[in-house]
Amino acid sequence: MTRSVQLLCAAALCLAAAGAAAAEPRPLALGVGGQAQIGYLPMTLADRLGFYRDENLKVDIANFQGGTKSVEALVGGSVDAVAGAYDNTLILQAKGVILTTIFTFVHDYGYVLGMAPERAAKYHSPADLKGLKIGVTAPGSSTENLVRIVLGKAGLGINDIASIGVGTGPSAVAALTSGRIDALVTGEPDITRMTMAHSFVPLVDTRTKEGMDYVYGGLAAGAGSFTTASFIKAHPDIVQSYVNALARAQRWLLRASPDEIAATVPKNFLGGDAAVYKAALKTARHAFTEDGRTTQAKATVTWQSMVRAGRFPETLKIDFAQTFDDSFVARADQALAR
Repeated sequence: MTRSVQLLCAAALCLAAAGAAAAEPRPLALGVGGQAQIGYLPMTLADRLGFYRDENLKVDIANFQGGTKSVEALVGGSVDAVAGAYDNTLILQAKGVILTTIFTFVHDYGYVLGMAPERAAKYHSPADLKGLKIGVTAPGSSTENLVRIVLGKAGLGINDIASIGVGTGPSAVAALTSGRIDALVTGEPDITRMTMAHSFVPLVDTRTKEGMDYVYGGLAAGAGSFTTASFIKAHPDIVQSYVNALARAQRWLLRASPDEIAATVPKNFLGGDAAVYKAALKTARHAFTEDGRTTQAKATVTWQSMVRAGRFPETLKIDFAQTFDDSFVARADQALAR
């Protein structure tokens, strides 16, 4: 082999090695509290449909028992981003930690406060909640915020009830049906599953416009995906790829049939009854945003509801510009429009 041929072969090997290195998937650790909740579907669908892979991301999704645990994991550095309620960005900023929403899944919360039929028959107003054991995903969570707001309508506070963390899914359903708790705040598909089984009566329902107006004062910044300001600064390329995948998943979700969605999600999401899951999808789908953006108006509604929940004094200053960044969504939308 001549010297020139040897050099050409060496160069080719270097190029091949460089290409392999460039193709190495970039790791991204995601957290979520209750992955099977319908409001978090885009995170899972992006994985199931191969959209993360298309963006050269190697994604690992950790499912926590409640949103509070997933946020703790994010702040502690064991995950890079989470799916959760926007109000976490407000809560943490008040504590000096900057979290930034990069994609909004839904603009209503979709939570329902309900009871078993026998107890629901005795419910007439929020005053009847006094002294009850109320299940929430976790203490301090957005489901507990709903309880705080509803209690406030009767001049009550969180100390007038027992707030009990029960997570989501089977553990939450079992807590209510076994009588361990008197009332429950949860989302889909748990609501439809219990309602169709005649074991749950919705009393405060934010799946509807009337319910959102009653509790929050209108459409709000609901669930989405957020990360730390430091991760955005250090890995803007990974953040952009992640948002690209979420944007594709959101568009697919809005156009797919319930049958297609049910066939795509993990089987355990169906809870053993695909018909119930598909019915829940039909109820919840209207809540998803068209473009994944977080508007100042909706962020303000969420902030005001937190003040009414007694989580913040009205005088506390929040820098909303640090709580959401729509620039990644804007670039993803431009790319999808081509």
